[in-house]
This record gives sequence, C-alpha cells and structure tokens, in this order.
Amino acid sequence: MGPSKRLFAAVAAAAFTWTTLSGVASAVSFGPCPPLGPVLPAPVRPSADPDVQAAAKSFEGSLNALTAGYNASAVSVAVKSIHEDQPFFSFHYTPPHFNTSGTHKVDADTVYRIASISKLFTVLGLLLLDGVRMDDPVTKYLPQLRDLTRQPGDEVNEITTPDWDEITLGSLASHQSGLGSDLPIDLAAAPGNWTELGLPALPDNPGPGCGGTLLLPPCTTPELYRDFGKHHPVYAPFTSVVYSNVGVGILALVIEAVSGKSFDDYIQCAILDPLGVTSTFTRWPPSDTKRGFIPDTTPDKNWWDADFGPWFSSTDETSDRAGGFYSSTNDFLALGTAILSSKLLTPAQTRRWMKPRIATSSASMMLGEPWEILRTDNVTADGRLIEVYTKTGDIWGYDATFCLVPDYDVVASVLTSGFETGSAAVYKMCSDAVRELLPALEKAGKAEARTAMAGTYADPATNSTLTLSVDETGPGLSITDWIVRGVDVNANYVNYANGDGKFTDGAYVPSRLYPSGLKAGGGGGGGPQQVSWRAHWDSGSPQQNAEIDGDYVWATFHCVTWAELDRLIYKFNTLDDVVATVGEDGVATGLNLRGFRVQLRRV
Repeated sequence: MGPSKRLFAAVAAAAFTWTTLSGVASAVSFGPCPPLGPVLPAPVRPSADPDVQAAAKSFEGSLNALTAGYNASAVSVAVKSIHEDQPFFSFHYTPPHFNTSGTHKVDADTVYRIASISKLFTVLGLLLLDGVRMDDPVTKYLPQLRDLTRQPGDEVNEITTPDWDEITLGSLASHQSGLGSDLPIDLAAAPGNWTELGLPALPDNPGPGCGGTLLLPPCTTPELYRDFGKHHPVYAPFTSVVYSNVGVGILALVIEAVSGKSFDDYIQCAILDPLGVTSTFTRWPPSDTKRGFIPDTTPDKNWWDADFGPWFSSTDETSDRAGGFYSSTNDFLALGTAILSSKLLTPAQTRRWMKPRIATSSASMMLGEPWEILRTDNVTADGRLIEVYTKTGDIWGYDATFCLVPDYDVVASVLTSGFETGSAAVYKMCSDAVRELLPALEKAGKAEARTAMAGTYADPATNSTLTLSVDETGPGLSITDWIVRGVDVNANYVNYANGDGKFTDGAYVPSRLYPSGLKAGGGGGGGPQQVSWRAHWDSGSPQQNAEIDGDYVWATFHCVTWAELDRLIYKFNTLDDVVATVGEDGVATGLNLRGFRVQLRRV
C-alpha cells in the first residue's frame, strides 16, 4: 500500500476526519473526480455545433419512430440553451385524430394541461414574496391550521394530529411535511358498494363531498378546515417523503394571506407578466379552446376542462394550485431560461432553490422545492455525476415534464396529450434527450473551451509557465508543464500536502482546472472580466479507484473532492486558486496564480 493509499484509507476509516501532518490537514483522492456541477463553461452556441446538430437529428428520428403509432395523442418536445434565442431542438407531432374543439395543428404555442408542474409556479410564487422564508412554520401565516376538526374520539397526539407548528413552508414544498397526499381522493365518496371488498358499512354521504375528481365539485377553504384534520398524518415532519397535493394547496393559501391577492392574480402579476408569456393559465379560459390540443375522446373522458379544484381558495375562485395549470412549449422554454438566468430570483436565491432538500427511496432521485432531481453518471465519457432538475405532471390523458440541466445551461420541455403516451413515456423522452443530446453538448463545450482557455501561459521573468488543454475523455482543463520559479508544481504536490517542511522526491500528480462560477468585471460596461477557476490534483488510476471503492459498500467512496478544495494555503492564498483574465471575445489572455503570486500571459 503506497503512502497516498494509506492516507486515503485513514481518511475513510475516520469518516472524513482528516489526517493531520505537522498541523496541516491533508487528504488525497484517486483519479479524476471533479466537483459536482459544471466542469467547463456551458456552450453558448450549441445550435451551430455539428455534433449537436447530428445528435438533434438522431433524437428527431427516435421521436418519429415513437410517435409513428400514435393515432390520437399529440407530442411536443423542445430543448434550448439559455444563451440562444431559439431552441436547438424542436419536435411537434399532430395525430390524425383529434377533438375538433381544439387545435388542428400542434406547434410551440399549442397549450397543454401540465398537471403537477403547476406546483412549480406555486412554489416560485412563494419564493417571490418579500419577507417569507421557507424555514418559517406554516402557522406563522395560517394559525387556524392548529384548530382543524379531528375525527370524533381522536385524542391530540402525534399519531392523530399533525404538529402544524413544526411544519415549515419548505417541508410542504418538498413533501417532507408528513401530511397525506389528498383530501378529495376518498373511496367513501365514490360510487360503488365498497363493502363487497371488505370495507365497513358507513353512514350516508360519509366522504368529503368535494375534490374535483370522482365527479365531485372542487374543495373550498372551509372544507379544508372541516375535513383535512380528520386525515391522520403519515410521518412526523422531516421524517421521510410523502407526495402531498394538499401541502402545495396550503402554500397557495399562504400566498393569498401574505400578498392580499387571489392566487390567480398574484401568479399573473409575479410570474407570468414578468416572463411576458401569453399561453400559460392558472385555469383554462372556456372561450379559448382552439389554442389547446384536446384528445379525441368522449367529453367526459378527455378531462380538458375538469376543475380539480383544490386546493382551496379564500376567494370565490377555484383554480387548482397543485395541478390545474395550462402552458405551452414556448412558455416552458421562457420559464426555464428565466430560472437558469436568474431573471426572477437573484442569483443567490436561484442557487439555493436549485438544490436537493431530501433523498428518496430511489438512488437516482432526490427532491427539492418541489424539484424532482434525477442523477446520472453514465452520460459523459468521464462518468461524472450530473443532476437534471425536473418537475413532472400527469392528469388522465395529459402528461408533461419540465427539465433543467444547470451544468449545460439547458432547458427541455416535453408536453403530451392523449392516452397513448403516459408518464413513463414522458420520462423516457426526457431521458432520451439527456442520453442523446448531452454528450454532444459536452463536445460543444469542449470545443469552445479549446478556443477560450487552452494554450500555454508564461512569465519569463519568474521562469513560470502553465499549459492548459482539453481532452476528449477527462473533465475540465488538464494542467501540464506547471512550472513556478523553476519548480514543477505537479511533481511536488505531496510536499505541499504534507506541509511539514521536509521535502522528498514525490511522484508526479496530475491536476485539472474547474470553473467556480465566480466572476468580476466585464458585463455591460465592456472591458476584461476576471473569471475564477480551481485546480484539483488527482492521484491513482481507475483501477486503484475501483480497488478502494471495492473495500466499502458506498459507491464512488474515493470521490471526496468537495473536502479537498482550498486546502493548500500559503499566506492566506490557496495554491489551487487560478483567476483567468478574459477579453470581450470570451478568450483568456492571462492567468493569475494567486497562491504563487505569479501573473502569466497567454503565449
């Protein structure tokens, strides 16, 4: 076992309590392990890249094959970079059979029901309220929740009654409140003799009598207070995940309580008007059905204008805050562009919002507020982890998903209408878009990085040089020939890491450079911009990585880059700190190695 491997074993055994050598904490990972997030700047001209064009054509072929058998289902799929005005992929399918009360031609302005993607608008609306924090207890705004009617005979305890003072707005948005899913979905309210299936006989009209489903009218706020307290909690808050439509309906009541406006008016003013979109609605205008695609089914089965109500309103309006919205491809792309560009929230608020809040029982899915975050490590050649932020919705015959890939500044929209698709097909379309388009976007980003960053930088006065290159399989920028004042930096990484002042002939440890996202200068005023990058040293081969990971039950246990950055400090500056000077054309002209106090110019 070599020195670096012994060090990692000690680190792992200590559960990331770093081994300290002569007072300097150090840890070593094995093999390329980039930080989570983008490893290069996202491509800004993907539509012009030949690899992206080829991938788009291939994806179009896949969708043509998929929809060839659809007789009465519409499909719209589009993918767009936030750096371009138009999508670099667009696909719309109009089936031969459709309801003539709707559109006859599907395009990017065709309106679809978006079901539970409505929750995204509700949570975003909450985030836009001044002074409201996701850590606030919901009773700060709706104290009357403490007094919900309980079932007769129920005592007040954690098994019968939600602890509303412990339920936060964030827990409602991320399905961690412990509340049940729905008020209206109650078999007792549905027709049928349920005693034939072993259920007990009940008095007349025992169900809630509202809900918008099962041919019932939408629920009102008084009915929430009358009936939802009779539904027992599933978990204590923050125990685990339970998908809750009611939870998002309660968030809409918070919006109304704080804003003083109806939910519909607030969403229009806070989100839809600033976006400039004209095909998104909190509920469907009855006089405008020609803009929507309506499946060719009997009226009582197409669910186009079914009002699922709830979930609650303090006004006479009954829009469904958890699943009643309508939207179009163009409007989805505008929303995604605004989110990733921080046009609605500040950059810091956007970054906070687009983070996981809790894991789920699926190793590939985490939840945000209300993001469904899918994780994949089999798309790019380097096998790194990539997160796709999604929100999916389905209502009998209407299935959709909204996908953001922050690492590539890309938004994707998948909208379907009809009974030949379904939620599995929609997820598959999003997955296929990631599988086919992201490798091409990766190549496009590398091609742009070669022009912008690759090359040799030097300062003859100090005998210092550094070469950056882009390879096809590795992440980030590869650093070679890193010489400072005549000393090979990569060959002395172990001496820096040991920090004891006793220098030995260490092995050469390769390093790579990754963007940190921090920038200064430039912008609207023009002039050069300072762009921050961070170096990371990788030791060990893929075989060594596999050997290390084989000793543990945790996948990719060797990859602890998050704990290794900014560890080699010299007079307050870090040796991995590299700041590039970038001209108005996006091309770097120099590097500032702040830890070494050396300025290099591109040669």
